[in-house]
Amino acid sequence: MYFVLEQSLLESILDSAIFNFIFSIFGINIWYVVRFAGLNPANVSNTLVTHLFSALILISLWLFVGSGIIKVILGNESEYSSYFSGTIYYRAAIGMLYYALIVLNYYMATFYREVQERKLHESETSRLLKETELSMLKAQINPHFIFNSLNSVSSLTLTNPEKAHDMVVNLAAFLRYTISPQEKKKVKLKEEIGAIQQYLAIEKVRFGDRLDVSVTIEDGLDDLLLPNLILQPLVENAIKYGVYESTDENRITIEGNEQKGQLEIIIKNDIAPDSFPRKGKGIGLNNVKARLKLIYDSDNLLEIENTKSQFTVKIIFPQ
Repeated sequence: MYFVLEQSLLESILDSAIFNFIFSIFGINIWYVVRFAGLNPANVSNTLVTHLFSALILISLWLFVGSGIIKVILGNESEYSSYFSGTIYYRAAIGMLYYALIVLNYYMATFYREVQERKLHESETSRLLKETELSMLKAQINPHFIFNSLNSVSSLTLTNPEKAHDMVVNLAAFLRYTISPQEKKKVKLKEEIGAIQQYLAIEKVRFGDRLDVSVTIEDGLDDLLLPNLILQPLVENAIKYGVYESTDENRITIEGNEQKGQLEIIIKNDIAPDSFPRKGKGIGLNNVKARLKLIYDSDNLLEIENTKSQFTVKIIFPQ
């Protein structure tokens, strides 16, 4: 009696090990069925039929191969054949469950991969759209500035050719900066301030003593980063709505500070008390707001304060 029990236990262990091992090998190939069937909501019935047909073939082959291997090991005279025949429907049900679990696992893996690929594609598309929009914004500023500068040169060629020459030289130096780092998203503060001073040198030729500029940057901020050419339209606005409107000296101040680890730039210009406010198209400020939103994904980085005597723009550049 003890021998029969021991023999039955060995057969059970052998049966379980061989059948599970064979199904694990077959289960790898179910991946090809999943890829062939797909998961199209419009063809669910076709998918179910495909898997049902595949499961019947796979389970039949699994039962045939597994029982054959065990019979070879135990010999035809063993009682395993009758035991196998009595449990064949149970084994088929277990095989269907295995098949369903493997298919479900493959579909979950496929769905997860597709979601990740979709996120990556959306992220890449968003990045390309953002870069395209930034390029369009930069392209909008450059012709606007060049048009104003060339008008100034045209006027000076008649009244003061030497100043016109100086202005062309400074304009060429400034445009060289606008072109060379055009693909950079951000530049160091010292580079941006250097470009602004080149731009102001151009306008100084035009306005002379009417334009008084003060640039004050705290120590240790030279390497902080900000988008390139983002200050130029603000300084241009300060000149346009300050110096243009006054026959007296007009002061523009540019300050750079560090606030809680972030770069803060403040640009101020005087407003003549008897000046008539000009209404522009808002290209400068709208351009800066749009670029800040695209680069930093924030709407509260730019503040404007307009009093009767002074116009102030404050920008925060996260680091």
